[in-house]
Amino acid sequence: MRFVKFSSGPEADDPHKWGDVFVRVAMSDGNERLEIGVSEEQIALMRLLAAELEPPYHILYVLLVPRQGQGDGRYESGSLTSEELADFFDRYGLVFEQDGRHALWVQSESGQLVFTPHDIVYAYGPADVFRALLLRRDFAEKPFSIPAPHAHHYHRQFDPVIRDLFSHYSWIHHPLHDMDEET
Repeated sequence: MRFVKFSSGPEADDPHKWGDVFVRVAMSDGNERLEIGVSEEQIALMRLLAAELEPPYHILYVLLVPRQGQGDGRYESGSLTSEELADFFDRYGLVFEQDGRHALWVQSESGQLVFTPHDIVYAYGPADVFRALLLRRDFAEKPFSIPAPHAHHYHRQFDPVIRDLFSHYSWIHHPLHDMDEET
């Protein structure tokens, strides 16, 4: 069964579909990021993009809507190898694709990926490499925006997976930042 994470439109259960689009955005520091609207298989795309970054990796798990006793906040992992990041995606990818209570950041020295509750991936790093990868996967380069109104969905079926996520890693907890609510 597939659960709706992010919806828009007249029916609350209508999943929002981006149609696989991206746009380049100039940043104030002179760099650029890609903003990628991903309709399906977001974790598969995260894997592909992360493969273009240099390990080691760090995960920042941003819990926006806590349930089951965990507190909201930013949870930082230790250093991960490529294999450990692949294991993380295998174990927990589905919960990020189908539950809207959190965001996921994958960081390395060569770039950063941010997967938001809106099924948008922000890709910082080798923009030309990322762009070429997206074009090979038939993504369209065109502007898009978060629809209004929209809704985020949280599913209790994923509570055991989130508990496992918290027990599987030694997380360092930090408070949420104001910008976390915007992801």
